[in-house]
Amino acid sequence: MYQRLVRTWLVAFLLPAFAVCASAQMDFIPEQMVVSATTLKLRSEPNTNASVVESLQRGALVKVIEAHNNGEVVEVNEQYAPWYKVKSAAGKTGYVFGAFVANTYGLYYEDDMIEGNLPPLNWYGLYQRDSFSDELRPIAVTTKTEYSEMYEEEITLLKTNQKDTSKFIIGTIEKLKTGYAGPLGIMDSPGWFFEGGLNPGAMLPISSGQAPGDTIYGQTYFLTATGCATLRENFVQIVDYKLHVMEIFSETGNKMQELTPWFSYLPDMNPSVQLIWYGDIDQDKLPDAVIHDCPYEMGCRTSLFLSSKAAKGEILQKVCEHFWYGE
Repeated sequence: MYQRLVRTWLVAFLLPAFAVCASAQMDFIPEQMVVSATTLKLRSEPNTNASVVESLQRGALVKVIEAHNNGEVVEVNEQYAPWYKVKSAAGKTGYVFGAFVANTYGLYYEDDMIEGNLPPLNWYGLYQRDSFSDELRPIAVTTKTEYSEMYEEEITLLKTNQKDTSKFIIGTIEKLKTGYAGPLGIMDSPGWFFEGGLNPGAMLPISSGQAPGDTIYGQTYFLTATGCATLRENFVQIVDYKLHVMEIFSETGNKMQELTPWFSYLPDMNPSVQLIWYGDIDQDKLPDAVIHDCPYEMGCRTSLFLSSKAAKGEILQKVCEHFWYGE
């Protein structure tokens, strides 16, 4: 039953722990992926009958060239994922099946449903440090099989070795600096100065904060949402929705980046975009953000944006997505 539900709801997300998916406006395809299977065949064409170009071992990195057929999900031996055209470290080009590779940056949550092996990554959990700040901890992750009344069968869930429950989990091939990770992000902080809704008219500050013992407070940016409300029969419709991140009161001028292409919503529905968390995961004294939207008929997604991955002229860059079923 679980597999049938997955196939019904799946769009282009089903890699281990749902770290990659596609947007209706701007497709998110990672630049690099890591092999999560013990061995993986790099094939000359996107099908299991094609000749083998190279055998890749677990932990091998591949450069993503494109998602074959626009990332369309297909079934291979009861596994559901797209094919990716990639280039191996040896310089060979071919296709790998997406169920056996994962993004080199992944956003996860405790008790996520997991398909296949966990990718070989460095694992970190984001936790509330005290009443005013959050921290990043190194953690160990594992999987546990439990019976689900919802799916009426056993499913595999993501677990950690921590007593506390994390706000979210990051898996990455990179080594992250642990400890202070910014001020108490908006997550789990009701009653503070603002809520996380990014509806038209919202202007929410995000900052990297000030680590204990540091005399310099990190940079603050603003997420700004604009749009126009129009009454259509008995429904208020938001049109021309735009989301920007901007730097103001800067000596170098007001820097701005539009984030709208990363978010979308169903036709005849209003945008549902929310700031979930902000802080400084990559420890560059510039704010990072976790933003949630619901662009699918049977699911939502949460996206991690990092300042350290931003290209020239950008403020933030999306590094991964997490897919939520049926929200």
